Amino acid sequence: SNVGAWTTDDDPSDGIEFSEWIADDAGSAVALVEGAHDANDGAGEVTKIPTHGFAVGDTLYLSYMSVAFWGEPGAWDANYAALARSTDEGRTWEEVEGARWPGDSGFIQIAPAHVVEDGIEYVYLWSIPSGRFGPVRLMRVPATTTDVEDPSAYTYFSGVDGDEDPVWSADPQAAAIVVDGDVGELSVMWSTYLERWIMTYSEAGSAYIREGVTPWGPWGDPIELVSGVDYPGLYSPYLNPRYVADGGRTVYFTLSLWGPYNVFWFSVDLDRS
Repeated sequence: SNVGAWTTDDDPSDGIEFSEWIADDAGSAVALVEGAHDANDGAGEVTKIPTHGFAVGDTLYLSYMSVAFWGEPGAWDANYAALARSTDEGRTWEEVEGARWPGDSGFIQIAPAHVVEDGIEYVYLWSIPSGRFGPVRLMRVPATTTDVEDPSAYTYFSGVDGDEDPVWSADPQAAAIVVDGDVGELSVMWSTYLERWIMTYSEAGSAYIREGVTPWGPWGDPIELVSGVDYPGLYSPYLNPRYVADGGRTVYFTLSLWGPYNVFWFSVDLDRS
């Protein structure tokens, strides 16, 4: 079951202290979006796993995947991906009706960021299939609650035209690959230090970082961020643009380790070439 906490800690140098958990009257943490907890046989729903979140005004959105089957390490099948909404600062959540993507699509796990293009604010969502064995695609939606909750308002990056401008399609089947590879749990943010987009993810047991000139690329070659030799069983290197230092040169991120089965706080210093 997924649970939530909140923090006002704005000093990442010594870790992040949680202020309070979302809890019931007895003080126990409560599930935000409860799964069915069916048997792991592919016939139902084993659990619901949050993949990321974002805000539009005072409304919080949680993206999650409904897991149908846990397979071999790094592989699982999803029933669908969907959104849940909170209008009380995350204390309670409700599913957004109709805002779903099929389990066999490339839009199961997301990394969102707010982007202003031609005076319009969008939520850009870099997306991968279920598991850790798929490429990255990109979709966007105007940053209004009405549009975020309407699947028909989303458009999908399908390539560039002769002027190298992006082409957006209403058809998710037309979505182009922006980063190829066997990408696991990804995270994306704008680096004020590099003046580039940066993406982190796991692949083949290690964590990588790469930079993009635009949200759709070109994206540079992957650079090893954390070695799986030094930290076996690592996954989910997640960024947060609030947690940087030294003008953005130092970037803090979470990293999950399978052995202790817990989440740890890491940092990396970037260098401009």
